[in-house]
Amino acid sequence: MIRNEASGVQIADLIEERAAVAPRAVAGPKLDSEAQQQWLDFVERFVAQMRFDDPGQPSPRHGGTNWMRVPLPGPAALTLWRSKPQGVVGAFASFKGSDALDLYQMLLADREVIDHEFIDNDLLPPLWKQEAGEASVALEWPSPWPWSDKEEERQMDLMGRAANQLVNSLRPRILMRAS
Repeated sequence: MIRNEASGVQIADLIEERAAVAPRAVAGPKLDSEAQQQWLDFVERFVAQMRFDDPGQPSPRHGGTNWMRVPLPGPAALTLWRSKPQGVVGAFASFKGSDALDLYQMLLADREVIDHEFIDNDLLPPLWKQEAGEASVALEWPSPWPWSDKEEERQMDLMGRAANQLVNSLRPRILMRAS
């Protein structure tokens, strides 16, 4: 306990009093704008309707404004996103760091088969890209702003199909490598 000898007031007592009357913080993401609230509403609807073929696949979760994270095993990360300025919606699996790049190389060796898995499910083959220290397997589609309810439904369908296929194509291969 700290004591201020000049006034005889104990600082610890003041802190306790103030804590008792201070408003409590509300849990959840901080919202700075209407766009963030619209995104949270979009995420809530998306997560409620998203169904993966793989019953062991965890659900997507809010990441930040205009992006969601879908958990993958190992050093890979799956992100779903949209951009107003670019007028694009997409999904990508990213691989950063040496273990992740080794994993990417293993997947790249199976690229032809993986590409056909996407084509067989009415998706374009993904874009495979590797630059200094990171790599990705990505899909994206034009989605010009402003987004109507119908366009948001289209975005959900595209993101959902992309996420499901990325999980179907990558997750078993990642798990097989880990075992």
